Amino acid sequence: MCTYRCYLLDRADGILSTADIECAGDEEAQQAAGRMLRDRSPYDYAIEVWDGARQIFIRSAIQARKRQHDRIVARTGASPTATTRARPETKVQRSFRL
Repeated sequence: MCTYRCYLLDRADGILSTADIECAGDEEAQQAAGRMLRDRSPYDYAIEVWDGARQIFIRSAIQARKRQHDRIVARTGASPTATTRARPETKVQRSFRL
């Protein structure tokens, strides 16, 4: 087991928080970091994973959530457009008084 350091970043690449995770390898650390980023605060914009001085992984929150969405679509067989809510068509009527 290796200990990896995760840096949760804001939009300006400032470090918001850090977390140490123990994983069997780089692939497992990437998956754990993706889950961590997806499930965290909306202020966490990206995550970097480091093993000492070696950068293993970087991903933005948008990428993590898109990957989750794509896996759900693939698992359920739903079309991507079916997973988004359609806006109902409504006519706006306005009356003006003079």
